[in-house]
Amino acid sequence: MNWVIDRAHDDLMALQNGGVDAVMFSNEFSLPYLTKVRPETTAAMARIIGQLMSEIRVPFGVNVLWDPVASFDLAMATNAKFIREIFTGAYASDFGVWDTNVGETIRHQHRIGAGHVKTLFNIVPEAAVYLGNRMSAQLRNRPYLIITPMPCASLA
Repeated sequence: MNWVIDRAHDDLMALQNGGVDAVMFSNEFSLPYLTKVRPETTAAMARIIGQLMSEIRVPFGVNVLWDPVASFDLAMATNAKFIREIFTGAYASDFGVWDTNVGETIRHQHRIGAGHVKTLFNIVPEAAVYLGNRMSAQLRNRPYLIITPMPCASLA
């Protein structure tokens, strides 16, 4: 765990010294990804961010791949300003079929008092294929993308 904290510290310092406006903490190397992460993943990420808190000089967000509920939980635990996630759609991915539940996610966001946490939407994940028959431009205009507080669209 200390090795991970040291790497995260080095990355944080390099990014901040390079002039970034914000940073995002993510479990990019927790492969293969899960659509519902285990509690130890979120706990480990909270520990890492907690260890670095005194060094963070810019707004930060979190992304617990591919679990938006855990991302909101981590944001609340660490006072993150935003989360990035895949909130909507059904996909065929390199780890199986994956079906999101935006209704449950947004209800969870409000149950835990995270209405102020900004949401950055990945419209179509990079490691999956959308199972619907609509273009990305059509997906951006879905009604539930405009019901969350201050939504943003990320077209990764």
